[in-house]
Amino acid sequence: MEANKVIPSSIISPQLELRIPFYQRSYVWGEAEWKRFLEDLRYITVTKKPYFFGSVITKKMRPNQPYLESRVLVDGQQRMTTLLIFMKVLSLKTGRNCDYGFTELNSQPKVSSLKVGQNDEEIYKSVMAMKEPKEIESNCNSRIAQAYNYFIENVVPEQYDDYAILQNITFVNIDLNENEDEQQVFDTLNSLGVKLTTAELVKNQLFTETNKIEYDAKWRPVFEKDSDTIAYWNTEIEYDKNGRTMMDIFLDAYLHQLVYNPEYNIADKERLLRDGSLAGSYREIVKDVLGGDKSIIINGLYEQGKLFMDSFGKKYCDSPVPKYSGIERLNNVIFGLRCTTIIPYALYVLRNVDSKDEVNKIFGVIESYMMRRIIAGDDTRGYGKMYSSFIASQILDAESLKAKMYEQSGTLSIPSDEEVRYGAHNKKRLDRTARGILYLLESGVRPNNSALDLRSLNAYSLEHLMPKKWSQKWEHPETDELIDVRNSKIYTLGNLAIIPLGLNTSISNEIWSVKKEGRNGNPGLVECAQGVITLKDALNEEVWNEEKIDERANELADMAVELWKL
Repeated sequence: MEANKVIPSSIISPQLELRIPFYQRSYVWGEAEWKRFLEDLRYITVTKKPYFFGSVITKKMRPNQPYLESRVLVDGQQRMTTLLIFMKVLSLKTGRNCDYGFTELNSQPKVSSLKVGQNDEEIYKSVMAMKEPKEIESNCNSRIAQAYNYFIENVVPEQYDDYAILQNITFVNIDLNENEDEQQVFDTLNSLGVKLTTAELVKNQLFTETNKIEYDAKWRPVFEKDSDTIAYWNTEIEYDKNGRTMMDIFLDAYLHQLVYNPEYNIADKERLLRDGSLAGSYREIVKDVLGGDKSIIINGLYEQGKLFMDSFGKKYCDSPVPKYSGIERLNNVIFGLRCTTIIPYALYVLRNVDSKDEVNKIFGVIESYMMRRIIAGDDTRGYGKMYSSFIASQILDAESLKAKMYEQSGTLSIPSDEEVRYGAHNKKRLDRTARGILYLLESGVRPNNSALDLRSLNAYSLEHLMPKKWSQKWEHPETDELIDVRNSKIYTLGNLAIIPLGLNTSISNEIWSVKKEGRNGNPGLVECAQGVITLKDALNEEVWNEEKIDERANELADMAVELWKL
């Protein structure tokens, strides 16, 4: 390992191939980093003073023709790629050769000595082939294209001295030899505070230049095949106050499959699952359980990643669900009601149960258990550990799963019919939760010959039949005590409904008769809620009050305990 202070031309030159490893993340900088980058370059232009741009870690490799030297850029790709894109834009805007031979020239295009990752290669070549200073049309997900367009819009040539910039930018170049482990170095580094994702850390553990064939065959087709695939894995799912990407959720689910595989006989299972660092748990399993054999995890991620992508996603909340239990309905429980702790066990079932009918029965048991608990308003803690125990016990049929659920006690017990009824009457609901409950109830009780088709979960909005702002238009109860009773009913299930067409605000807050029938061209509930079975009887009521809310809560509870029997 050697460390030296260098300027850009020492790292990128026509004689030196600088290659970003295939296993590293794509270019990820955004507007905040580009803005700071331009501010730094203007400072250099004005002061003509050396300016430290951080460390760059490279590793010597056997040279490829026609280069005299080849190096892998272990750390620093964000800064180096940004610099080359900037210099390209400056060249286009000034008509001068501002790149000094370390990227493609305007007049004499040549192969760039910087080789970006596969996911960025095509758009990078397009940017470097530009002949005029105009924006490039591209997929909006390409950060390289966005960086180029940002510089096209914001770079004023008179504010930048290309010679001063290239002579005064300085890096500390840490150059590793062929025998040194770049992964050990890379795992501890981020580029200018852009934190590595769990997926990037895991990928960097599993792949090096020596197993690129495995990467092309097993990782890229599942996780980086195209922009739609990358967007799927990067989709963020709200989880309590935080968010998790689909990739993180999958890596957690697959970790459960590894930890509970009896073949590996892992002792401290819960510690690995609660470690707080998925990447750290994967590293430990590779080293201490698999004896350094990465291929087992690579093959597992490949096989289960395909199954996961086919089986789970928010897309299921954008399609009507069938009446009977299965993966479609379970996805609406998982993503519509934020119950992602189900996923590891659901993935385990999909992997190991061949009978689709049995899979659907298992998912029906899970749906019934979760929906009864959600309506009853029970504690959500402990689900993860419970579903992990089902994997550990190798529960792979609906009757055994039901028996295990009946064994749960205390905060994880199955709510009785009476507890479900109590929850329907008394538990206040978040809009998201109420919409999910009513939608799955609606889809489950709707007759097969319904005149109007069921829509998707996301196509319905939630309506408070007695409005939250009832005091503006509705008759007031006689006492403060009765007012408190009314306010306690507003957010309960009996007063909530899903409707396919949202009401105009002026109608939504109106008295019951106007809210039902509409006024001045604005339709009311009768028109906007056509075909909603769970609301049908309420629309026949001449008045809507606390008594009617309780009656509807009874009706909904009757439907729920019948639909979600256990």
